[in-house]
Parts: sequence; C-alpha cells; structure tokens
Amino acid sequence: MAVVVVASSEPSVIDGYLTLLRGLGWLGRLSPADPGGPPSSAMEGADGLILTDGFRLSPRTYGENAPHGSVDTQLFDENVDSYHLSLVSLALERDLPVLGVCRGMQLMNVAFGGGVVPDIPRHCSPEADAVETCIKHSIYLSPGSKLAAVLGMGGFFNVNSYHQDGLKESHRSPRLLTSAYSLEDGVVEGLESPEHSWVIGVQCRPNRQDEVPKVFSNLFQSFLERAEDH
Repeated sequence: MAVVVVASSEPSVIDGYLTLLRGLGWLGRLSPADPGGPPSSAMEGADGLILTDGFRLSPRTYGENAPHGSVDTQLFDENVDSYHLSLVSLALERDLPVLGVCRGMQLMNVAFGGGVVPDIPRHCSPEADAVETCIKHSIYLSPGSKLAAVLGMGGFFNVNSYHQDGLKESHRSPRLLTSAYSLEDGVVEGLESPEHSWVIGVQCRPNRQDEVPKVFSNLFQSFLERAEDH
C-alpha cells in the first residue's frame, strides 16, 4: 500500500488535504508529518510528499537576518521550516514525487538553494481575514512544461491567490525551471525540477477546487499515480 506524507505548518490544513485526497479515490495510507518527531521517521516507507500552504516562512529560513517589519514574528516558526526542509531533502534523495502548494512551493525553492521575496503586493487580499479571502489573477503556463503535461494543457489560466510572499526569477533556484508566472508582475507561479521524476510546485491553491480551473485536479491525480508507481 502506497504511503503519502502530508506536511503543513497548520494541522487544520492537513485535515483538508486528507479529505480531498480521499475524495479523489485515494486508497493508500495518508501520514500527517509531525514536527515533534524526527524527519526520518515521518518519511520512513513514504512514496510521496505534499508540502501544503500554511504560515509564512521565516525570513531566516531563506537567508534574511531580520523578520518582516510589518508582520508579527510569532507567525513564523523556524523549527517547523527546518523540519519541512529536512522532509524535502529526504524525499529528493529517494526521487519521490513531491508536490509543493503555496508555502510549499516557496519551501521547495529554498530547499533547492533559492530565496523568497517578502510582502509581494496584490497577491492576497488586504482585508483582515486575508488568509481566507480569495482574490484571483491571470497566469501563463508554459505548454512545454511538466505541469502543462500533467494538466493536459498550457496557456492562460485564472487562479486563486493567497500568498503574501513569493518569488521572482532572480530568487528562483537555478536548479529549478519556471513553469508558470503571473501576467501582471512576473511573479513565479509554478516550479519544477528537471533533475527528478516528479517534483512540481504551484503558487495557487488547487486544493480549493471551486476557485481554480477543473484541470488542476489532474495535479493531485498525477501525484497520487506517481506515488502508487513508486
């Protein structure tokens, strides 16, 4: 039976992913990663890793000495960031399928040696409940990318956007390829590794299925198929 590890900085987010994957017919074992234990234990017997959305990465996680001046530092957890980076390293060593979503894509970029741009404007709602308020923008997905092959098409898409931080080409790891970007400002919206069989990150949240095109459900189906093959 295949085992998929789901990692997030927020336990409630993990529950939502478990419900989503079960709803897609996944019959394998789903294992929430516990930051209180060793990363090796979480990844023992794993066949795939999903890095979900959640709290913002600490600036120190991606090499900045000072936290964002506009944000409460209690929203950062460097220990969780470090734990998740260890999970990624273990998954990459075994060439497991890895899916990074929102925070997870940024974490994936950091794991490959890239950085993060804090406080990107116009990519999340300015309202007090910004984390839960959906805004949308247009992205362009390269037709020749792995992500386009997974979705079944490339081109222009209208997707949700919740991220306060992100990255541009200058912060992308040279080991990763950009598969999608925002039409408005060039913010990277998709990443993938040419070194691995199936390592893909997206900045939108395809788990909110009513806020993205239906083809984005193929992302989870493809990931699960890879985990089963492993």
